[in-house]
Amino acid sequence: MEMKDNKIYATIFNPIHTDVSSIMVYNTLNGEYKFVESFDFPLESNKKIQIRRVGGQMVQKYRTS
Repeated sequence: MEMKDNKIYATIFNPIHTDVSSIMVYNTLNGEYKFVESFDFPLESNKKIQIRRVGGQMVQKYRTS
């Protein structure tokens, strides 16, 4: 889990179903949250990257805007 600005980013991982990993983004100002399971690949506009745990590692996604 990590806090940046007014948001908390937490990795969600189910050890039995590794293909359903995600990042939960919780907004501390308004109490809203969302789960991010995939994101757009910046080098190819039509490609999405699925978030999944591989070998004990979890990728974190940061949005700057």
